Amino acid sequence: MHVIASDVWRELSRLNIPCGMAAKALVDAGKEIPTKLMLELLKEKLSMGECVSHGWILEGFPTDAASARKLLSAGLLPTRFLHINLSDADVALRTDAELQAFFNTGTTPRWRRGALQHREARRLP
Repeated sequence: MHVIASDVWRELSRLNIPCGMAAKALVDAGKEIPTKLMLELLKEKLSMGECVSHGWILEGFPTDAASARKLLSAGLLPTRFLHINLSDADVALRTDAELQAFFNTGTTPRWRRGALQHREARRLP
């Protein structure tokens, strides 16, 4: 299950879950969601059915070593960790916002070189 940390509050607020509603109130007031509340949101989301039965990939959190320690202290223990660091230029090279598509520029077969190959992205609701 692909979980984008910055989107969790929206889902939980739609489900009328208290921590989601608290986060929505902060966002609506133009404030940031504090780490403590983000951890509550993530604990709630990652304990839901699909995340428990299929596992999860968490994107966008933690953003630093301190929040990583807090994630572990909250009992949210990933079994694997992957850090991908791309420059804005690399991201722009591999994406097309207008098409909402992703492209692979490095492993195109020789017979297709010169033309970008489109790969359908899995779109989440």
